[in-house]
Amino acid sequence: MKAINRGNDILALMLAVISVLIGSRAGAGEPVLVPIDEVTFPFQGIKRTHRTITIPRPLNINVLEIDLNCPAISFFVTPGGPQYDDPNTEIQEEVLSQRTTTFVADYGLQVGINGDFAASVTEPRYEYQPRIVLGLAVSNGIQYSTDDGRPALTLPMDSRLGTAYIGRVPFPADIHSAIGANKMLVENGQPVDPSTWYDIGDALDQSPRTSSGLSADGRKLIIIVIDGRQAGFSEGVTLPEMAEYLIEFGAYMGLNFDGGGSSTMVFGDEFGPTIINYPSDGGGERIVSNHLGIFSNSEESVQEIPDMVYVPAGEFIMGSSDEDIEMYLQMFIYRRPSRYTNEKPQHTVYLDAFYIDEYEVTNAQYGEFMAATGHFSPPYWEDELFNQPEQPVMSVTWEDAKAYADWVGKRLPTEAEWEKAARGTDGRFWTWGSEWDAAKLNGNDVGTVEGYVYTSPVGSFPQGVSPYGVHDMAGNVWEWCEDWYDENYYSYSPRINPKGPACGDNHVLRGGDWSMNKDFTRCASRVGLSPGSMLTGFRCAKSP
Repeated sequence: MKAINRGNDILALMLAVISVLIGSRAGAGEPVLVPIDEVTFPFQGIKRTHRTITIPRPLNINVLEIDLNCPAISFFVTPGGPQYDDPNTEIQEEVLSQRTTTFVADYGLQVGINGDFAASVTEPRYEYQPRIVLGLAVSNGIQYSTDDGRPALTLPMDSRLGTAYIGRVPFPADIHSAIGANKMLVENGQPVDPSTWYDIGDALDQSPRTSSGLSADGRKLIIIVIDGRQAGFSEGVTLPEMAEYLIEFGAYMGLNFDGGGSSTMVFGDEFGPTIINYPSDGGGERIVSNHLGIFSNSEESVQEIPDMVYVPAGEFIMGSSDEDIEMYLQMFIYRRPSRYTNEKPQHTVYLDAFYIDEYEVTNAQYGEFMAATGHFSPPYWEDELFNQPEQPVMSVTWEDAKAYADWVGKRLPTEAEWEKAARGTDGRFWTWGSEWDAAKLNGNDVGTVEGYVYTSPVGSFPQGVSPYGVHDMAGNVWEWCEDWYDENYYSYSPRINPKGPACGDNHVLRGGDWSMNKDFTRCASRVGLSPGSMLTGFRCAKSP
């Protein structure tokens, strides 16, 4: 069992983000809070922010933002029940206490934090000692602790379908996991007035704290652990201060878990459990009553959507590096370096999970849309060279493509989603790899391929499929993306879920068509075209 903080997450590439907050509370001449944030994505569906500050006092802060729409995410609370009664006493015990590292190791979790408060026990304290939990506790749908009016976090079996909740009774009917707390910190997006807390206890002391919050739409769970009682490193926060942090990270409702020396955040991986924060007890990690655990299983069953491919959350390499461009200039001897300026700088992008159409939208599919809506037919609709049912619909405007996507309950992919679906995570040049092979797409480098002079039926080149199993992302027809186009966008694009500029004159096109050579059919190649322009096709995307 490891009890040494390894600093940065070993499972993700760290993005260093330095944000300067000019606080509205700071007066003239007063020091300004300058937090240093390290943002990582240690597990699918989980974003971690590690923040260190020195003003108004040193603090070491760890924040997790859990995507409750992510199919890889599920929750687990320390189990309990009558079987854990201590036979040597008349007290009805409910749970066996553990260190958080032991909890994570015993159940193979990716994340564990300390949970609820518990009734005191006599010394000595030891792991798997029977304890009584205060407040509501439910594990795997079995309630083993009595609701005593305190607030609780409750979670359904599947957070995509059920109701995540923070508050007091009435609790939702579909509780699968629940863990109690002692005070509400945030209600309806506002900090709770401390004068309403009874009893107020140590709420105004600067102490180590653990808290949890839910976003207004119930789709994001926020967990915060702040270290304390360590002079010069992290000196702790009051509960009103913790409420402000919850609100900053998106909490609409929030509550306070057990704190002090109990405050612990642990990550688990193939190397075992690792304590992420610095618990304040001099003797090391404290044994606590119960815990909230998180599974992040990237192989967990994903809802299947017919004819769409699931692309999991995570990072990928977007754009072209200087080394890549040097190789392009050797391949395409008539090109100038300025041709590739809009692909720079190469950068790492994190995207939430999404679905994308396995194939380009066909004439048959678009015909159903026209018949149902009365939408006008595009040019070339009557041209037998392009209008066969399994050929991709062509010569649709961006507005046409968006109208179709809306009709089928989908959307156009963002430019970043399109590129990730095309190239995967290894930065390859074309969908199949970084070695050119004209037989793997419908392009113009060898003239007629497999008998196709113009567009080919979708899926005709399975050997050129992308790493995620998406067809025809190189050649056949250009494909519209949702984004407005800016050739300099990569210089200011956000690193997390970029959606393109706020406005523009042109929209992004990707992938090239049957008439394009190996340069324009690269995964990183990008162009902009007027929304009303023709000679283009598209595919759709959808969020989980």
